[in-house]
Amino acid sequence: MRELTRGVMADRVVLTAGVVHVDLIPLAMMLTRKGGTCVLTGITPTSETMVPLQLQDMVFWGKQLKGVPYGGMNPRTAMPMLLSLYAAGALKLDELVTRRYRLDEINVAIADLREGRNIRGIIEFPNV
Repeated sequence: MRELTRGVMADRVVLTAGVVHVDLIPLAMMLTRKGGTCVLTGITPTSETMVPLQLQDMVFWGKQLKGVPYGGMNPRTAMPMLLSLYAAGALKLDELVTRRYRLDEINVAIADLREGRNIRGIIEFPNV
């Protein structure tokens, strides 16, 4: 990353994993440039309450660590808006699905996810 950015690093680093393990946060902060922002959209496991950070980076270099639940949107108002955009064809979600599984294939889906064979698989429920 240092070579790609000529040592400057990233203006914004976004951790979007559903569950963000605390060991990822210091790594993300190291990728964040001076004056940059690291954003967490996922949550940490309840068993992981402490995050080892270099506070000097935040104070001396002006780095910020922000939590953004639900992508910074209010779910009560955002969900109807997003659903209407999807229904109108303006929000392309189907194209993001990399594989579809039946419920009886859930173990295959989990194995594919763990092995990196699938990024955005969904479990389909045909009678719903």
